[in-house]
Amino acid sequence: MAYTAGYDCDIFISYSRDDNVVLPGETAGWVTQFRDYLENWLVKRRGLKGLNIWFDDQGLRGSTAFDAEIQQAIEKTAIFLVLHSHNYQGSAYCRKELGWFMAHNRRFRNGIMVGNDSRLFNVLISNIHHQQWPEELAGTVGFKLHDAPDKTTQFGYPLAMQAAAFDKTMRQLVEDATDLMDALGKQMPAPVVPIAEDASSELPRIFLADVADTLKPFRKRLLAEIGDKAIILPSLPPPYAASEHQQKLAETLEQASLSIHLLDQWGGREIDGMADMTFPRLHAGAVRQRATPSLVWVADTLQAADIEDEQHAHWLYEYEMEHAQRDASGFHFVRNSRQAFIDQVLQTLEQLKPASTLACRNSST
Repeated sequence: MAYTAGYDCDIFISYSRDDNVVLPGETAGWVTQFRDYLENWLVKRRGLKGLNIWFDDQGLRGSTAFDAEIQQAIEKTAIFLVLHSHNYQGSAYCRKELGWFMAHNRRFRNGIMVGNDSRLFNVLISNIHHQQWPEELAGTVGFKLHDAPDKTTQFGYPLAMQAAAFDKTMRQLVEDATDLMDALGKQMPAPVVPIAEDASSELPRIFLADVADTLKPFRKRLLAEIGDKAIILPSLPPPYAASEHQQKLAETLEQASLSIHLLDQWGGREIDGMADMTFPRLHAGAVRQRATPSLVWVADTLQAADIEDEQHAHWLYEYEMEHAQRDASGFHFVRNSRQAFIDQVLQTLEQLKPASTLACRNSST
């Protein structure tokens, strides 16, 4: 039994044993204390009756028989919570657990997403730069529970449970977990259908390119509007290194039925190892040399005078002028309002559906 409808376990805590060593003067390890605090907050303070947190405090790992038990628990869990540390990154078994969660959920339409929220919680108990995060954790929001100052390279140790920073972060973690479990429960009892057995295998595959910070709210809104009308391919970056990123971008565009690019007066995140290049510009530039259908959007209200960065202004001007001279039916540079672009994206998705899908729909009307 669990609080979240349709699951046997609400939260699976994945952690390194080395992070749960009982220190002198303590009666329990840090991870055990964290589990107790989390359970108390969710059950006592938020009133989540029937909550089930799966936590291996019996040392089951390493036995083939118990591996199957742990994997089954992971596959039936609503939230996979990683206590992300240097020890975690160095543990082959922890990475195996994370791989089990990802591999199982990739089989399903929504994967690990519930709307715009991820069922994978990345709780940082060491100071680890995002470029060093495992690929599975890329793009997740990190809950900081270590004592290293921001933007430093200090190692970072788990916060004491009595620390004000611990209390503040735990409040946010509890709220996010509760909201996600409630949202996930509302999707039940409708069955979660494996992609291979569902019409979603015929849905268009969309690559939504990286954007400047100013466009992140619009990108999020666009994702919500697309909903289950398409399969959203993994975001880029990561990887962050120039050569690895370009290779991954090419592979992603090969898979995509459509790529979508949102541009404004800001160039976006710069790429290490590529002088004066940003991820949004690299992504937009790549589609000009490929057959992948693409929609490149700029607000109809954007004027050249709005762009402070002369280099970005020049790049955007040349990009738009090149489009005006190209005869490529799959490449569309669009200047319109946000709502008009959303409508255009939805119309394009409808056109990208296989003929067999449309025929089935017509025969049923």
